[in-house]
Amino acid sequence: MLLASLLALSISAAPPKPFVAGPSVEGISEYSLPNGLKVLFVPDASKPTVTVNLTVFVGSRHENYGEKGMAHLFEHMLFKKTKKFADVKQELTKLGADANGTTWFDRTNYYESFPADDGKLALAIELESQRLRHAIISREQLATEMTVVRNEFEMGENHPEGVLEERLMSAAFQWHNYGNTTIGAKSDIEKVPNERLLAFYEQYYQPDNAMLIIAGKFDEAKTFKVIADTFGKLPKPKRALPPSTYTDEPVHDGEVSVTVRRVGGTPLLMAGYHIPAASDPDAPAIDLLDKVLGDSPSGRLYKELVEPKKAARVGCTSYTLREPGYFYCHVQLNAKDAVGPARDGLLNVMEGLAKKPPTKEEVDRAKSAILKQFELLLNSSDRVGIFLSEFASAGDWRLMFLSRDRVEALTVDDVVRVANKYFKASNRTLGEYVPTEKPDRAEVSPAADLTPVLKNYTGRAAMAQGEAFDVSPKNIDARTTRTALSGGMKLALLPKKTRGETVAVTLQLKLGSEKTLTGQRAAGDFVGRMLLRGTKTKTRQQIKDALDALKAGVRVQPGAQGVTVTIEVRRPQLKETLDLVAECLKSPAFDAKEFEQLRREALANYEQQKDDPQAVGFIGLQRVLSPFQTKGHPLYVPSVPDLIADATALKLDDLKAYHSKFYGAQAGYAVAVGDFDAKDVQAQLEALFGSWKASEPFVRIPVPFQPLEQKNATIETPDKKMAFFGSGTNFKLKESDPDFPAMLLADYMLGGGFLNGRVPQRLREREGLSYGAGTMLRAGTHDDFAAVIGYAIYAPQNVEKVEKGFAEEVALAVEKGFTETELKLAREGLLKQLEQGRSEDASLAGDLLQQLDLNRTAAFDQQLEDRLRALPLAEVNAALKKYVDAKKFSVVKVGDFKQVVAPK
Repeated sequence: MLLASLLALSISAAPPKPFVAGPSVEGISEYSLPNGLKVLFVPDASKPTVTVNLTVFVGSRHENYGEKGMAHLFEHMLFKKTKKFADVKQELTKLGADANGTTWFDRTNYYESFPADDGKLALAIELESQRLRHAIISREQLATEMTVVRNEFEMGENHPEGVLEERLMSAAFQWHNYGNTTIGAKSDIEKVPNERLLAFYEQYYQPDNAMLIIAGKFDEAKTFKVIADTFGKLPKPKRALPPSTYTDEPVHDGEVSVTVRRVGGTPLLMAGYHIPAASDPDAPAIDLLDKVLGDSPSGRLYKELVEPKKAARVGCTSYTLREPGYFYCHVQLNAKDAVGPARDGLLNVMEGLAKKPPTKEEVDRAKSAILKQFELLLNSSDRVGIFLSEFASAGDWRLMFLSRDRVEALTVDDVVRVANKYFKASNRTLGEYVPTEKPDRAEVSPAADLTPVLKNYTGRAAMAQGEAFDVSPKNIDARTTRTALSGGMKLALLPKKTRGETVAVTLQLKLGSEKTLTGQRAAGDFVGRMLLRGTKTKTRQQIKDALDALKAGVRVQPGAQGVTVTIEVRRPQLKETLDLVAECLKSPAFDAKEFEQLRREALANYEQQKDDPQAVGFIGLQRVLSPFQTKGHPLYVPSVPDLIADATALKLDDLKAYHSKFYGAQAGYAVAVGDFDAKDVQAQLEALFGSWKASEPFVRIPVPFQPLEQKNATIETPDKKMAFFGSGTNFKLKESDPDFPAMLLADYMLGGGFLNGRVPQRLREREGLSYGAGTMLRAGTHDDFAAVIGYAIYAPQNVEKVEKGFAEEVALAVEKGFTETELKLAREGLLKQLEQGRSEDASLAGDLLQQLDLNRTAAFDQQLEDRLRALPLAEVNAALKKYVDAKKFSVVKVGDFKQVVAPK
């Protein structure tokens, strides 16, 4: 209560000069500076992290002829350098930040989340003020970054669904820039002059066109001062910024069709319709129709197409933006499915809502799902701090709360009226042109003026605040109770006050042995995926409805020798959620209809992966590095054809037998972190799982080290614009070995940090060959089996340069070692990254679960971090040379190489 009162006082008090207080809604407060910058404070003392988000209100909507993709290209350029900071990525690595930048139709944002610290926060704010007005845009930087962005463009060109969406949007919008993808046009990316970039920067990257959001744990008084000393000193621009774009999309006067023909993938259909802006009162009904039509398994399209096996997968997407936007639904078919019935079904459902309007049950279910998403969002200040960008760019950040209120107020009549207004043939993009004597056109409302709507809007009471939690390993151990149920399941319970009374729970069952699980991989995978598809007393839909009503997020992840369930829920709904999850685990229905639908979904997904360079490449690299090469072994890595064959041959009885033999809790783990009563949760878990035992005992399958045969494989994926490079080598090492900390730092310097390791610096920063490149260290937890894995995506014609660059950087690091400067940067970044992981309750729950599995406490983490702080450079370099032989890396290359010189 004291903390909440202090927060309320800080929010209501007048801000220091030169700030002017603006509106305050549900604990979020707005301030402004004389230069026009808006500032939002989202205080949350319960979360030991802080998020800084700079949103600039410029996106692809603002691009002119010849500038398509400029807003996104500029996002990349602002990770280069400023007048004060020579390397922005290096500064973000020092922060240990989870950082990124994103570009959308109406905005570009730059954000970083890191452990709460006054100094780090001051640095992050100064960094963003530098990026806003003092970025250095040079021809040299543009030359390398242009090719990186082009590589990202080529990556998108590999995905049929993404390409079809781009064509759909470009056909739907005749004039408005919403018809242009944010990634832009390849020619514009390649040819944009540096002078136009600078003019774009001067026009839009100004304080009166930006919003700074600070969310999490921070001292408001200190933060006001830092912002005043950085952003506050930026001059108010002299130019007049246009209030909005002025191109209006004309009313659609007939159906439009678009066809894409490319190699690979499975048949896809899309049907799209113009819709009003996010500020329009009709917009929430559009979002609700997204659920009514596209949800699984309750949605109209799922029942019309997936259940009768006309299609494998369906879904809908709603782009409610600052100006009138777009809504479309998509259908994925299996290769042998007939397109005609699926197309007819898609259009009949979407344009038949007048004849068959949504029921109250459908509307209520959709409202429950959407309101659950709002609640889960508001429970997390870092999510709010980032997501506010979307509503601010759509007109006003308070639109987030107004949209929630509008959803709550929706009636069936509202939904029917909106569906009838926009989902009509003359407003559709798909199919063929048909002359119509009396066209029935949809008049889309312009963006609404939010000023009168929000004038007296106050929202609701601020979200309940949690405690300021110390995430040090010592405190985690002191606050965690480790015990066990009568049947053997081990528990780790860490109760603490959280924002929104949230709780993160992870349950893991350990199953079977090497002998009993042989030949059971597919059955185990499908059993895990069937758990939420019905129990002996509840249908799949009833389970989904119950979770929506409880506002609980539940995920099930099957593994080779177990299954993991993660739960995010609030304290009042925890007990009922655990009861429901336990019922799903213990009493699945294994409904034949649901099994066949799951099989079709899986097969469609596998078919999609067959010619995806990244999917094929990562699977291929895992297969090369795996010590288990015998098909049927529980830890064998199946190829995509293996996955298809196994799924096709699987029988429902196989799933029932697997569950009957292997499922039980005697070798399981349960972890809870958040706002709960430890005694009550332990008692409930005892009642649910204490006596539940599997007939087949769990025996961990060891992973023995054995030298692997070196390979250099090339896999062709025709008509793919982006290629994949993977490389790796294995060696004897596990996490508890003395050399593990040194290898962790060595890998971080080789390919880690925020694109700051040797490999990304070479392939992305200096040579501009790859959008994404790096390395990963995978060390055993129980066994001495480890690997260093490298990867890169690139244009196929650059295959030799990428392979050569990667090999040279590895060889140089092994032979010559790293520098003291690299070690200092890596040490800071890695330690902050580890601390950041403990600040997220779900991540912390995962750490505690692993500690139970390894009979450790958080003291192991403390010892690791102490060792990382003390390691001298000589030991790090010696460890890399000891374990890694640069000449023993295997290589997997996947792409369309026939169009270029075949790789060696």
